[in-house]
Amino acid sequence: MKKKDVEKTLKKGVVTDTSYVRIYARLNTETMDQKDIQVAAVVSKKIHASAVQRHKYQRWIREVVRQQEETLPGNLMLVLVAKPSIKTINSLKQIQESVLSAFSAKDGFLRRLV
Repeated sequence: MKKKDVEKTLKKGVVTDTSYVRIYARLNTETMDQKDIQVAAVVSKKIHASAVQRHKYQRWIREVVRQQEETLPGNLMLVLVAKPSIKTINSLKQIQESVLSAFSAKDGFLRRLV
């Protein structure tokens, strides 16, 4: 994702919170013929001073979305911003459960996209 796409998603996308990340989503109306999902994982220096740790969290977040890719609508732009509580987890599974509950919730924040 390009910086302008991230900024547009943060401003105009629908938002939901989980225990460890805040998820912003919007449909990519510019390329409706494509079925790909674009993901940006944001972990600030406030979360962890070590770049190694920040990148680990980013990899975990991207992996969770990659695993859910089949169930998500196409042409989707996602920005996942890590919360400070992400420092308390020890495994990918905790983030996975948190994000999966947001994607599959009955009220469905993804339903607000249409």
